[in-house]
Amino acid sequence: MLALNDIAGRSIGDLTSYPVFPWVLSNYTSDKLDLNDPANYRDFKWPMGAQTEERREIARERYEGLASCYNPDELDARDALPPFHHGTHYSAPAFIIWYLMRLEPFTSMHIHLQNGRFDKPDRLFRSIEETYRSCQGVQGDVKEVIPEFFYLPDFLSNSNGLDLGKTQNGEEINDIKLPAWAKTPEDFIRINRSALESDHVSSNLHHWIDLVFGSNSRPPTIVNGGPGAVESCNVFFHLTYTDAVDLGRMKVEDPNLYETYVKQIENFGQAPSLLFSQPHPPRTSRKSAEEGSEGIVWPVASQPEPFAGHSLQASKRGEEARPSKTNTWKLGKVNPGPIINAFARQDWDSLITVAPGSIPSFNTLVHAEEDIENPFRFLHDVKFTGGKREGVGFGVNGGGGQLAGRNRLGMVGGEEVGVGGRDMNLTGATEPQHFTLAKVGPPTMYTCNHTDSAVLVYALERGSIIQTLLHHKDIVTCLHLTHVHLTPYLLTGSKDCTISIFPLLPTNLLPSTPLFTLYGHTEKINYLTTEPSLDICVSGSEDGNIIVHTLSKGRYVRTINCNNKDTANPNELSCGDNKQVKSSISWIAVTKRGLILTYSRARKVLSCFTINGKLLARRDGDGHGGEELKAFEMSVDGRCLIVGGEADGGGENNKILFLDSSTLKTLPTLPNVRNNRGYISCQNVVTCIKILRSSYSSPALNPANEAAIITDGVKGNEESLIFVGFENGEGWLIGHDKGYLRKRLEKQLQSLGFF
Repeated sequence: MLALNDIAGRSIGDLTSYPVFPWVLSNYTSDKLDLNDPANYRDFKWPMGAQTEERREIARERYEGLASCYNPDELDARDALPPFHHGTHYSAPAFIIWYLMRLEPFTSMHIHLQNGRFDKPDRLFRSIEETYRSCQGVQGDVKEVIPEFFYLPDFLSNSNGLDLGKTQNGEEINDIKLPAWAKTPEDFIRINRSALESDHVSSNLHHWIDLVFGSNSRPPTIVNGGPGAVESCNVFFHLTYTDAVDLGRMKVEDPNLYETYVKQIENFGQAPSLLFSQPHPPRTSRKSAEEGSEGIVWPVASQPEPFAGHSLQASKRGEEARPSKTNTWKLGKVNPGPIINAFARQDWDSLITVAPGSIPSFNTLVHAEEDIENPFRFLHDVKFTGGKREGVGFGVNGGGGQLAGRNRLGMVGGEEVGVGGRDMNLTGATEPQHFTLAKVGPPTMYTCNHTDSAVLVYALERGSIIQTLLHHKDIVTCLHLTHVHLTPYLLTGSKDCTISIFPLLPTNLLPSTPLFTLYGHTEKINYLTTEPSLDICVSGSEDGNIIVHTLSKGRYVRTINCNNKDTANPNELSCGDNKQVKSSISWIAVTKRGLILTYSRARKVLSCFTINGKLLARRDGDGHGGEELKAFEMSVDGRCLIVGGEADGGGENNKILFLDSSTLKTLPTLPNVRNNRGYISCQNVVTCIKILRSSYSSPALNPANEAAIITDGVKGNEESLIFVGFENGEGWLIGHDKGYLRKRLEKQLQSLGFF
């Protein structure tokens, strides 16, 4: 939807051409909402000014009356008034300001528009249900909505404490009244977005696209117009359309009329540019996604829309098109020590595991096409240290003793070369963010937490240091590698309380000076991460402060203090209740939807904030079996957080948990798997979790290699497997059972008459 608006010339930087989105739902009164029920949706075949038959009849009468008086051949073109159904428009600057008036700069814009004061309370935006009812039934009100209805809960709250007055009935205007089925602004945004991505909307949204961007958007009186707009009761005042009048000629011939027209065009709405001259096709349906020849290959953690929607269940016909279970392949010992990080690269067939202060282990994954149930063979690492073969003598599945593979690290020109154990012994690097690996270019590893405050750069093909970067004034405590517009950047956090951003050179070496240095922390920085799509860098420090900077300019945005106990005050946030223990930040993640998740190991508290600092959820380890989390991984779509660690009592109490990232509650089932539960039991302490994505890994990590639909930025075959590393050096691979793919193929062959 945003792409269509962008191509049509609409931008959030221009109120006269602001992106337009549809009202999706029609039920704003029920306590519960079933997104599978078509009765809960608006009719996408008609504009908001023609949702009921009564309004359509009124619109047709108006149009026919104006059409009977319209004859451009007998009148001066400037005097001819083309017929229309609606004298107002669905998108205008005043509507945008009206929706967003509780947020700056729209508050100031609203005050300016109303001559230095707020508008009358009865005319302010105060209720979702009342606004929809007005757009559906009140003559002259044909507004659609804006993108913020699907991603920004903040515009629904009066967080700035504006005095908006009282209505004539004595009602005080404050936060927006939400539908009964939404308990919080975040709940409304989540459900409204799920509705937008639902199967019903997927099957009908193309009608609305025709009304706004396509074949039914322009009347016959406008260039490239047609009868579809008239039949759909979708004709607006002619000045809302591009090329309705020759403004260049008018500016010369009648400057006064030109100024009048320009003001009207700027203030009373503009239709998007015409994008499609033919009807737009519908989106891929649920049935096609689940059962068709181009059916989805379900990812192991992401939950592609519409399948993750509120109250959406798999269709009965598609039950068998989903994985019935997950398989766990126990790989045995893959590293001599506790596995705290793991990496995989597209151009390698190796899974690299790292233990504190030790040599990385390179374990080879080999695709075994002949066996779909066991789609790979796992070949364990062999080290070359001091000129001696020093194998990690563990067979496949912990078979013990027999060497199952060879070291892929030391392959240069087809010959095996030794890896200097002294150079690759990463003494001092003991936390997951003390290591990172370049995803493209020459195989390169970066390490930190060295006593000389250096960042060491290793060439993995040679197993030796190729650069020592001395920039920070104290020990570098964390590293993070990110890509912005395909350009790789390495971010370094330090005990000197600063963050530096280095663009990687083509050789994957680092320049001597950073692009930016970020300030704000007063204690050691423990963790940092980025979300390039939101242009933010988020860092956490020893004192419990989380600081947000812009990634492109290095500008400070805000601080979230995780030590405050009082959460009743929206400006005072908390990651835990025990004020005697600082919320030292151990881990941070940011989702594409603007959620910031943090974990404090000192307090055993997992927290979720909005990007603007509002605390949404908190999970206290003391209230969940005393769990101490040690491993974290976010799904590609940001909806599912996979965590693991050590529970009180250990042993069978240890679990790999799949959590909803917005509520931090354990999912009722594993993502995209039917008849299952939201966790996997394990005997050992989990210290590392990594999703292996086909776009970043070898074909061995994606044996199915099937076609997939792309939904909500998640390609179905990206997330192939989950690697789990344990404190005892063992590893697991977790993936979906591929039986559903065989059943899909059998159905397709049957339909073709093969058997």
